[in-house]
Amino acid sequence: RKMRNGNEKDLNEATFCEIADIWLKSKEAQMSTSYKVRAIEGVERLKKYFGNRKFVDIRAYDVNQFFVYLNNFEFVQNKARVKEDKQEELNSIILSYGVRKAEKDGEISRPTLYYARKGENISLDSTYTICHKYNLKFYDYFDKIETRTKYKYETIMHYKRILSSIYTYAIKMELVSKNYASSS
Repeated sequence: RKMRNGNEKDLNEATFCEIADIWLKSKEAQMSTSYKVRAIEGVERLKKYFGNRKFVDIRAYDVNQFFVYLNNFEFVQNKARVKEDKQEELNSIILSYGVRKAEKDGEISRPTLYYARKGENISLDSTYTICHKYNLKFYDYFDKIETRTKYKYETIMHYKRILSSIYTYAIKMELVSKNYASSS
């Protein structure tokens, strides 16, 4: 009666986006804050891929193709590395201030300072923080490095857990009979 009056939507006609949003709302109270942030990000990525397709029309092949897409997806990471001729100078600047003191100030972690001093890649944000903290000019001390990276296994499994949970919810709602995102 509610559906005929327009107060409730026929879930068999619902899109992936709608089901994902319903799942997210139903689980929101049970999620920790950090998991909630990751779940929202994961749902947004899934919604971009599956879009406004009817949820009941998405099959095992479609889900498999999503994971193929994730396995092949490359993204650009911007990092920085201290210039070789400035490595000793940066090392002495950091050590003269004190690594523990810098960490205690709450701006830069010791591992980040360690990697910077050793000439390894660090995030651009960390590099800017180091430059600000020690009054350095970025381009005098660091080279910007752009790398193409694929998703790690853990990231792909994060999406798989979210999609599997959405399918489990859809099974409980009697929309589908199989969880195409499960390992079995």
